[in-house]
Amino acid sequence: MIDGDRADGYVSVKFEDIGLPVVVDPLDLAAPDDGVDRDDKNNQWIDLHCASCGAIVGTIPAPAPTVPIRCQQCRRAPGCASWCPEGDGHGRELFDADRTCYGREQVVPMTIEPSPGLGMIANIEVSPLRRFGGRDSVYLLANQRHGSSDMDLTATEARQVAALLLEVAEQVENEQGGDRR
Repeated sequence: MIDGDRADGYVSVKFEDIGLPVVVDPLDLAAPDDGVDRDDKNNQWIDLHCASCGAIVGTIPAPAPTVPIRCQQCRRAPGCASWCPEGDGHGRELFDADRTCYGREQVVPMTIEPSPGLGMIANIEVSPLRRFGGRDSVYLLANQRHGSSDMDLTATEARQVAALLLEVAEQVENEQGGDRR
């Protein structure tokens, strides 16, 4: 269903059950003038199915997208971690890869690390993370002068890193005479 023309020459299209408009070039919607009967849905037009329940979400020109999509009903399905501030299963996200739960981040400023930019302080962010279809992890993001770097750790790995950090911090403090700055 075409909702209307846009000022940029594109149109907003709503597929059945998605509920969110998809912006496309009108030429992508127009059937090519090749004499093929577009009323025959099996002839270069395919049904777009929900990856969970199989319901037809819409009919599009072939080929099908390579990413799974969900109908509106399945997108509302629960699946958030208990610590996710969204808590709604991320139903507004069309693609599974975008259905990620981040918990509250804890930020530690790195005071002896040079600034990554004007008015910025280098830091490490730590939060719980659940990627769609993956297991929960401890997410680390280091923002420093050479850019940002992130990684996922299992809970066991995070505990091992924490224990090593405490051990090395103790060695450094002992060498400095107990200075905890």
